[in-house]
Amino acid sequence: MRKPAFFILLSLPLLLQVSCSVQPLSVVMVDSGGLENRTALKAPLNEPAYSNSIINKSRQQGDTEQLTHCRVKYYPSRSNNLRSVVEGVLNDRTYPVILDTGASAAIFVNDVHIRENNLAFHPFKKNNGEIADWGMCDLQGLRIGEMSLAGWPCYYQQRHAEARLFGLPIFKDKTIVVGLQVLRQFKYIEFDNLKREVYFSFDRKFQPGQSDSWTQYPFVIEEHSQHNTALLVDIPIAGEQAKLQLDTGNNGGLAVGTKLWSQLSKKMKDFKLFEDKDLYPYIGQFACRRGIIPKMEIGNRAVKNVKLSVFPDDSTIVENSQGLMGMQCFQDTVIVIDFEKNTIWLKNTGYGKTDSAIL
Repeated sequence: MRKPAFFILLSLPLLLQVSCSVQPLSVVMVDSGGLENRTALKAPLNEPAYSNSIINKSRQQGDTEQLTHCRVKYYPSRSNNLRSVVEGVLNDRTYPVILDTGASAAIFVNDVHIRENNLAFHPFKKNNGEIADWGMCDLQGLRIGEMSLAGWPCYYQQRHAEARLFGLPIFKDKTIVVGLQVLRQFKYIEFDNLKREVYFSFDRKFQPGQSDSWTQYPFVIEEHSQHNTALLVDIPIAGEQAKLQLDTGNNGGLAVGTKLWSQLSKKMKDFKLFEDKDLYPYIGQFACRRGIIPKMEIGNRAVKNVKLSVFPDDSTIVENSQGLMGMQCFQDTVIVIDFEKNTIWLKNTGYGKTDSAIL
C-alpha cells in the first residue's frame, strides 16, 4: 500500500540516506513497540483547527512578542556536508531539527520523541480498520533559537532509523523534521554555508545588494495529491534546463530520472554508474544507479564530487519533478529561499563559480 505523500519527501540527515549496499555499516528502521500502552489523544486532531504561530520565546511568563527575525547556528555535531540542521528544544530536551523543504508535513517526529517526552498521540487507522503505525501527536511547542513553533500539526511514525556497525547500534535517529508548510511562512530563509548559520526573516524583505553578487532562479510550490507539496526550481544542470525539487533535508547532490540523465550523460566523458539501492526512511529502498561526478555545473557554479543517483522515471522519488537537488549542491555558498518573490538566490562566491555551461 502506498505511504502518505509527505513521507515520500522526507529525507533524514547524516547516516540515513546512504547506499544500502554499504557494509559493514547498515541503516535499518526500528519499531521500538509499546506505544499503544502510552497516553493517547481521545480523538484525532483536526488540522484546520490549529492556531499556527511563530513567536519570540517568552522573556517572562505570559510575555511574548511577534517574531521579526532570528539567526541560528548549525547544529555543531552534524556532518559538514549537511547544512540545514539546527538545535531545537522540546520539553527542555535538545534535539537536532532539520529544516526540510522536501517534507510536506508541518512537523514530524518519531517514536523516540513520543517516549522521551510522553507526548499524547492518536494513531490513524488503515483501510481495513487496523491501527496504523503513524498518526498525529500533540507537540505543544518547539523552540529554535529565539523563536517558538506552536500550534502546528505534528505527525509521527512508530519507528525510527538506526545505524548499525557490524550489526551493533551506533546511532539512533532523534531528528525532528520541520517541513515546507512551516518554512514557507517566512519572508525568506537564508542558509549560509560559509558562516554555518540560518537566518529566518518573518517580516524583512530580502535585499540582494549588488546585482552581480547573486544569481537568481525562479521556483513554484506545487500542490499534488494527498497533500503532497513540492518546491520546484527552474535551474540549468550541466547546461540543460531542468525543473528540480529543492530538498534541503537531503545531504546528497542530485537524484534524477532516466530521461534527464540521458540528456546530462551526453556531456559526461567516461563516466559510469553502478547498480545500487538508495534508502529513503519510512518508504523503503529504491533501485537506482549511482556514481560520483568529479565536477558538474549546477546553476552557474561548478560543484565538485557530486553524488548522483538515477531512478526510473516512474519511481516515487522523481514522480513530481525531473529530480531532487540536495544541499551538497550549495556546500560552499549561500542559498536564500525568497518565499515572497518565489526566487532562489545563490551567492556568487569566488570558489566554484564558472562561466562555462559544459564541464
